[in-house]
Amino acid sequence: MNKQKLILGLFVLSLLGLAFLISNASASEVSYIYEENKDINLKIPCSNDGAICSTLAQCNITVLYPNSTTLIDNKNMTNLGNGFFNLYLNGTNETTPSGTYTATMFCEDGGLYGSSPFSYLITFNGKEPPSELIIVFFSIIFIAIIVSLMGLTINNLAHFVQLDFDMKDLIFNISGYIGLIIFYILEVNYMGSNFMNTFLVWTIGVGALTFAIFPIVIFIWCLVNQTLASGDRNE
Repeated sequence: MNKQKLILGLFVLSLLGLAFLISNASASEVSYIYEENKDINLKIPCSNDGAICSTLAQCNITVLYPNSTTLIDNKNMTNLGNGFFNLYLNGTNETTPSGTYTATMFCEDGGLYGSSPFSYLITFNGKEPPSELIIVFFSIIFIAIIVSLMGLTINNLAHFVQLDFDMKDLIFNISGYIGLIIFYILEVNYMGSNFMNTFLVWTIGVGALTFAIFPIVIFIWCLVNQTLASGDRNE
């Protein structure tokens, strides 16, 4: 019982720590962050000496990939008429890979010329990259979940062989599977790791069998066998 209380306490503290880290990470916002492999409306303001560019202004843009090779070479942007210019980037081949893209907008307005360098960030989930502290915390929880699921799998096989898989074992399995799904949702929204996301999707798919369907089947099988054994003893 004391061991169970210790594990429960550590789990609650982990969730509280995760909530604290997430609340701090969400407090700051960064402009020009987009999601990888998604269409982008790159909308950039234009001004001359503090005044917004006129509807007659013309702007071209050059964009470099994170490795400094050319993505867009002096392409004309659309004047939106409100001091902003935009350019649509195709999610198929213009918004990958993730990383920092550098760009320069060149404008001409009534004989006045100017340039404006800027950069934008593309991430896996379209959000600000997590801090090192959050990465470490998520990694620890990720390892703990994988180790726990491996332990549950071994436990299931042992109880299946002994035919004593009970309601407590079933609850542990279903709770572990729900916890895995919750962790996946948090990881997608706050971690944004391509590797971890792919692995979790695969684990959730396999886990539907190993930690939901299979435990339910084992539980019913053991329950039936115990009922039959009890009936034989009564006879």
